Amino acid sequence: MPGLSQTISRRAWMRATSGSREERPAAPGGRRAGSERRGGGPGTHRRAQRANLGEPFPVRRPEGTGTICAMNPQVASVNVGRVLQASWAGRPQQTAIDKPSVAGPVQVHRLGPEGDGVGDPRFHGGTHQAVYAYAQEDLDRWEGELGRPVRPGLFGENLTTTGIDLNETVLGERWRVGSTLLQPIETRTPCTTFTTWMGRQGFDTTSWVKRFTRMGRPGVYFRVLEEGEVQAGDQIVVEHRPEHGVTVATMFAAYMTDPSLLPELLVVEGLAERTHAAARRRRDR
Repeated sequence: MPGLSQTISRRAWMRATSGSREERPAAPGGRRAGSERRGGGPGTHRRAQRANLGEPFPVRRPEGTGTICAMNPQVASVNVGRVLQASWAGRPQQTAIDKPSVAGPVQVHRLGPEGDGVGDPRFHGGTHQAVYAYAQEDLDRWEGELGRPVRPGLFGENLTTTGIDLNETVLGERWRVGSTLLQPIETRTPCTTFTTWMGRQGFDTTSWVKRFTRMGRPGVYFRVLEEGEVQAGDQIVVEHRPEHGVTVATMFAAYMTDPSLLPELLVVEGLAERTHAAARRRRDR
């Protein structure tokens, strides 16, 4: 995928995580990002807002701990894609965003599923982005938004899930999926390669990054704690849920709409160093 200078979301990330004390634009209602907010710490409900993105979307935080098996969560599809040369993908003109579904068990290694590629390792992949998951329920939402079927793997996800809200997942949980143990630890920020890819599939990508952000359902990246196999039909068992309550939705809002939320990420163990450093800078302003 493209570099920082080519990516709208990357620029948004740099604005959100910059050490600069430059004032943020006023959010709807007159509050500036980073100003005092009503409400408590992690576990409270807030609405992350950003000017120019339309209506705010909620930052939802589930409560409770222990094994969670509501709604029979499982893997609907496993998707892998090899790196392909693509002049439209920007520098370095290659991408692995197209991930068709595969049959049978797939070995999952520390850096991701066997046979799956990373187009631009400078900004994607690695231990904190080893496996990307997106919910079938959220693909269905996009079908309604886009007016066309959205197949599993089209968003570049390795796992298409059902029966569990990935966006309310608490960062640092431990998921038993097949014989693997996965930990949700990072979220997606949409890039121009994603936009171009969707356009090449015939979808209307007008203001795609803003629309993806407004939808507020980004999916989640996992770290692989235990290697193993995964296949369609495997049950998803959340074996552990941290008590801090900071969710994927919180992280996405901190990246894309409300950087004043960044310090809340500091309670999450095992964050990528870049994310942890950005949260510290925001806290120490």
